[in-house]
Amino acid sequence: MRYFATINDPVRMPSISAAQRQKHIIDVLKVHGHATVSKLSSELGVSEVTIRKDLQVLDDRKLLVRTHGGAVLMDHYLYDLPFDEKSRVRVEEKRRIGKQAAELV
Repeated sequence: MRYFATINDPVRMPSISAAQRQKHIIDVLKVHGHATVSKLSSELGVSEVTIRKDLQVLDDRKLLVRTHGGAVLMDHYLYDLPFDEKSRVRVEEKRRIGKQAAELV
């Protein structure tokens, strides 16, 4: 049974639950890294308002990050680490940014 439309196969099921839409959104983000509201709306056959509501639910659950016109997958590795562990991640990049920022002051 197909739930979602694709570019090559625009057949849509008449009623898709919020859970099914949200799972599809997460699956798209896992594959592509990002998704737009308009593309998700077209794929799922629902309004952009419905997609925005789904994105907000998923954002509230910390599963994705909203962007202008869409969303990206949440980087749980960095967001879920305690501060002292985050401070040990990408240390060299942080030093380089700090050095450049200090030169601007």
